[in-house]
Amino acid sequence: MAYRELRYPILNISPWLERNRTEYLDQLLRVSTTGEWDNWVQFFCAAVHAESIEVVSRVDRLVSLRSDFHQRLVAARVKGVALRIADDLIGYPMITATLASELYGVSYQAANQAIKRLTELGILKQRGSGRYDRIFSSGAVLQALDY
Repeated sequence: MAYRELRYPILNISPWLERNRTEYLDQLLRVSTTGEWDNWVQFFCAAVHAESIEVVSRVDRLVSLRSDFHQRLVAARVKGVALRIADDLIGYPMITATLASELYGVSYQAANQAIKRLTELGILKQRGSGRYDRIFSSGAVLQALDY
């Protein structure tokens, strides 16, 4: 991979195009019937510009959340795997104790305790009422990722 090449797409213009569906279809029809591309290119650039601004805003929210999580954990004197899980919630906002155990090379009990601590601090919340291999998520991260 070349230096500074994106591995994954971080700009998704589909939501913007969906919100502007009528104009999008009109622009496509206009290009098809007239062969004139200028308006289409301007329209597409507007989509890229608008979604770029949203992506930067989303990244800022996630960086702020990560910092907030870290400060809360330091203040509560939380260390070890709980700190590592909290750092990774930005990219993976849902976790189970089994997954945490595998990802961080700790026992199930250690992973479960870390998740319990993160839940006590309000960083994670259990989803559903499963008894075994419960799923936990960070509502703050999911909300920050929401379009």
